[in-house]
Amino acid sequence: MQEIEVKSRVENPEPLLAALTEKGIVLSAPVKQDDVIYVTGDWEFTRFMNDRNIIRLREQDGVGIFTLKRPGVNELDTAIEEEVVVSDLPTVARMLKLLDYRPILEVHKTRAKTKYQGMEICLDVVEGIGTFIEVEKLVEQGDAEAIQEELFQFLESLGISRDNRVTRGYDTLVRLQQEGKLLQPIPRNND
Repeated sequence: MQEIEVKSRVENPEPLLAALTEKGIVLSAPVKQDDVIYVTGDWEFTRFMNDRNIIRLREQDGVGIFTLKRPGVNELDTAIEEEVVVSDLPTVARMLKLLDYRPILEVHKTRAKTKYQGMEICLDVVEGIGTFIEVEKLVEQGDAEAIQEELFQFLESLGISRDNRVTRGYDTLVRLQQEGKLLQPIPRNND
C-alpha cells in the first residue's frame, strides 16, 4: 500500500474542532502512542534519505505495533507502509538489533482519529513540539500530487492554511527540538 498524507501544524485546536463538528466528524477518545524509531547505517536527520527503511515499534493501549516505512518523494507525502500487530515488543526489538537496526529516537503523543470519506483524520498532540492534524489515504496506486491536493483542500475546508503545512515527520521534528534547532514556524523543507 502507498500512504499519501498531508500534515499541518494546529496553532489553536478549538476552531478546528468546531469545524470538524460542523461537518459531523467525531474524533475518537485520545490514545497514548509511544514510538521507538529504528534505522540502519549512518542515518542523518538533516538529510532526507528515501533509500532507507524506517522501522517503528509502537505501544498503544498495551498493544504492540510493528511498522515499516519506505519514504517516497519527500519525508511525509508518499510512502510505502506495512504494519502488523505483534505480541512481544521486547523480542522484536532484540531481533531488529540482530538485523543491525538501532533505536535512534522516541516519540510520545496522544492521538484522536476517525475515518471520513475514505480518509483517516488524526489530531495529534506530540510531546515537545505541539499539535498537528494529519489527513491520509492508503491507496494501491494513484496520482500522489492529485490526492495530496484533494487532502489539502479538505484541510482548507476546516480552516487550516497551507502556510501551516509540515513535510517533516514527527521523529525529525522531535530530533530538531532536542537539538535546539526547531524554528517557529516549523520548517517546511529540509533546510
